[in-house]
Amino acid sequence: MAAHYHGLQRLCALCRDFLYQPPDSEIHYGTENCTQKSICEMSFLPKQTVNSIITGFYKKGYIELRELPEDRRTKTVHLTELGKAYMETFSPHIENAEYEAMQALSEQQRTALLECIQLYGKVFQEKIFED
Repeated sequence: MAAHYHGLQRLCALCRDFLYQPPDSEIHYGTENCTQKSICEMSFLPKQTVNSIITGFYKKGYIELRELPEDRRTKTVHLTELGKAYMETFSPHIENAEYEAMQALSEQQRTALLECIQLYGKVFQEKIFED
């Protein structure tokens, strides 16, 4: 997998998608106010997993954490210049692979895939928080 080739585990690569989008990307997840909580909500990953990934990125100097003025307990996550440079080294390869994989599907298959992913995510999130 390309993410492993670039020293990232799959979950790290998923978090990366919420922190970095290339300047020419059509998709933007709202990286300006990205928090660990928002990454958890968008990725359906447990808080502990996201915290471990963010801590690893922080220790490598890829991100910095900034307090929100309205709530100093909440920190937003921002890529440093080192982090942006690192992400840019493998971003084109991953984006090309995603694009080519989607292009191999018909429009009907793409629609069905996205609907299934949305349903899976909804049910998965419900099951995670079930007692």
